[in-house]
This record gives sequence, structure tokens and C-alpha cells, in this order.
Amino acid sequence: MSTETENGKIALRNYIRENYQLIASIGVFGALTTLFTRLENAPYLSFVTFAMFFILTWEFVDSFPDMEKSSMRFIAFEMLTMILMIFVGLYIFTTYITAFWKLFVFLSMLVLYSAISIALSQRFKLYSRIQRRIPEGRLRSISKMALLLISTIALVLVSIFSANYIIDLIDALVRLFT
Repeated sequence: MSTETENGKIALRNYIRENYQLIASIGVFGALTTLFTRLENAPYLSFVTFAMFFILTWEFVDSFPDMEKSSMRFIAFEMLTMILMIFVGLYIFTTYITAFWKLFVFLSMLVLYSAISIALSQRFKLYSRIQRRIPEGRLRSISKMALLLISTIALVLVSIFSANYIIDLIDALVRLFT
């Protein structure tokens, strides 16, 4: 199926039809973010689902064709998508990050350490080196899950310790200057 119209421009209708799975995923995580913002004592859930929403939306926006190839409706849709990302981000920021800045410090550390961990594991192919030594089948699946679980727990613990250090440092500076 071609996304082009008769005049050679990419039509929004066809583009959405071809990318409906990604759009549906964005909708699910947007809805979860909205749902979790309504829950008491669970800002981390809305922040995590917002991060997933943001990554999926980023993937969607990144797949947009060049503006020269897009119809006017498509260009308007692109702009509105960017505005939506900005406003949802501002809402999450003003609602949660200012009120739960300690959680934000922790999640920032988690994102930073996760990005470093992913980059290093891809660069040195750590998981594939370990997995190569294990025969195909159920044991490999279990070992993959165990490796992922251990890595995630380690990242969370390192993030907690780093966030607590930064939070204590900020609290000490605030006490020093007040």
C-alpha cells in the first residue's frame, strides 16, 4: 500500500493506516499515564508510563516523512503531535516533578544508568556472550530473564544510592544557605 496521493504528497490517512499499531500503543500508554495521574501515592507509575508514551511518540515522530513530501494535513498533524508532547510533558513536570523532585532525581539516575548500561552491553555484546554458552531452549530463556532481572535490580539499587546522595547534598546546601 502506498502512502502517496495523486499529487505525490504523503496522505495522513494512509500514513495512519500503515502505522496504526504504533499509534494504538501510544494511545494505550497515554491512557495509562492519564489513569495513573489520578491515583494517590503513585506518581512513579504516571512518570514511567509517561516515559514509555514519550519514547513511542518519539519513534512515531521520527518516522514522519520530510515535510516536502507531506500533505498540508500531515504537516498540521505533525505540529499538533509535537504540541501534544510538549503539553503532556509540561503537565507531568508541573504536577509531579515539582512536587516529587526526589522521585525525579531517582528516576533521572535510573534513566542515566540504564542508558549507560544498555550502551555498554550493546558495545561489548555482554548478553550474547553469556547466552552463547547456554544451549537453546528453556534454560536459555530462564537465564535471559534472570540476567535481565539481576541487571534491573542492580540499576535500581545504584540509582537509589546515587539519588539519596544527591538529595542529601541538595538538602545540605539548602540548609547552608537558609
